[in-house]
Amino acid sequence: MGGINTTGDNRFFERYERLIRREIFTGLKQATTILQGQVRAVITRKKLIDTGNLRNSIQTSIIQEPRRFLGVIGTNVLYALPLELGAKHLRPPRFPAKFFETGVKEGKSKAFEVINRHFKRAEALVRQAGSQVT
Repeated sequence: MGGINTTGDNRFFERYERLIRREIFTGLKQATTILQGQVRAVITRKKLIDTGNLRNSIQTSIIQEPRRFLGVIGTNVLYALPLELGAKHLRPPRFPAKFFETGVKEGKSKAFEVINRHFKRAEALVRQAGSQVT
């Protein structure tokens, strides 16, 4: 008779859930770090550096919810938005630098590769768990 025993079911599924969630978290963390690096590189390339405060303020975080993860890249520097979108009221007027937009565009293919690799690992864990249940 195949399958797993009922007393071990919860531990079995909790173990695989932890492994799968860790794999997805790791992939998303690596992907957001790639995008963070690209945004910082664009800030440097476009010479938006005076003190380095904007470049150094670009941070990442991963928000974990019960059914999803969300990778966030952002800054708490108040002048980042006028630089990104442009600001005619500044002296001298600033044209849109689009450092976030450009950085994400430049880094997205590599970030997707990383995420896909980790999703495939998570998928393999799901198959492995499924093969042990039957």
